[in-house]
Amino acid sequence: MGVVGIVEEFALKNQDPIEEVDERVEADVGQFWIEEAQRRYDAYLKGELRALEGDDVMKRARSRVAAKYL
Repeated sequence: MGVVGIVEEFALKNQDPIEEVDERVEADVGQFWIEEAQRRYDAYLKGELRALEGDDVMKRARSRVAAKYL
């Protein structure tokens, strides 16, 4: 069996643990953003953050992407 065969066999045998890690990471990231959104909303309600117009946010984001990648 060549190197490719060994790698393929390893990948097939270890697919379930890798998928479990992926699922946990996705769940952790999802939970992080839920908590972050709640934190920001609470800060907004307390007057610690101000709301921005969606169009302004998108212009700023596009400008940053263009400056970095174009």
